[in-house]
Amino acid sequence: MRRAIDDAGHPALLMVDTISGLASAEYRHDDWGVDVATRAEVDEAHAKALAHKDKYKIRQVLPVQEMHGVYSFYLEDLDHNWWEVQHYANGFQHDDFFDFGDRFTMEEEGDAANLEELKN
Repeated sequence: MRRAIDDAGHPALLMVDTISGLASAEYRHDDWGVDVATRAEVDEAHAKALAHKDKYKIRQVLPVQEMHGVYSFYLEDLDHNWWEVQHYANGFQHDDFFDFGDRFTMEEEGDAANLEELKN
């Protein structure tokens, strides 16, 4: 692109915007998620993924991490699919409203109190 601008003799400034950390951290926004009930279940699944990595040809098992209220780890399967085994500390993530968006009417407030499946 820069060469084409230069070859045309145009004084345009070329700017490139990238996500934070491009080329320094993997960017995954298309992984499959598996929700578990406790942090201990995340730890157990992580240990089993490491123990059975060769048997099931798991390509990578990343370390357990805690980020944005989610305790989780990622693994990459044989077909290059990424999986996240995750536990939400409060059982509910604000992004889940998008999953439940069709359950609200225009008259209802958009809060978790209106979702029957999230009530104790």
